[in-house]
Amino acid sequence: MPKYTYEQLPTNSISSVIYDTPELTIGKIARLVSRTAAQSIISIGLNEVAEALNVGKTLNSTQMRMIADYVIDNFHYLKPSEIKYCFHRGIFQGETYNKLDCNIIGKWIKSYDMMRDDETSSRSLSKEQETKTMLDGIEGYEMMIQSLVDRASDGDKDAIESLKRWKLSDSRMAFKERHFPDKFKKKNENEKDK
Repeated sequence: MPKYTYEQLPTNSISSVIYDTPELTIGKIARLVSRTAAQSIISIGLNEVAEALNVGKTLNSTQMRMIADYVIDNFHYLKPSEIKYCFHRGIFQGETYNKLDCNIIGKWIKSYDMMRDDETSSRSLSKEQETKTMLDGIEGYEMMIQSLVDRASDGDKDAIESLKRWKLSDSRMAFKERHFPDKFKKKNENEKDK
């Protein structure tokens, strides 16, 4: 993962800021480096917001510190890239009503947090579906092999040929012996008797 300065942090998509940037959260920065360092990162973002918006009333240093503390205490799991994304989203989509204050920034952060929850839930569900599909594939494979075993034990020559070809692979042989030990022991014993 590359190192970033605040200016270099990506803001192109919620997915990229959550999953494709360094894992260091604002809470870890506050604990491992210092609370002042974490506040400074948030203040850089807030200054960028204040410079980008043409509003009559902007944030003073006390409000910036209060917002930084609010983020550190309540959204400690956010990464600097997420904070920047949240602020950029607010600049381009947020309502400022010709002022910039704690309430407006707080709404942006809460709105981003809900979006973040949706994104991470969606990703989690997608991974669960991938796992289920993979397990269904394995189960289908096992059912196919069991069907071949059953047909071969009934004397089906095509099934016997398929099983012989299948036995050529050591890994497949280990798989079937592990999953169908009784059926294959009997079949192997019958072949030895011939």
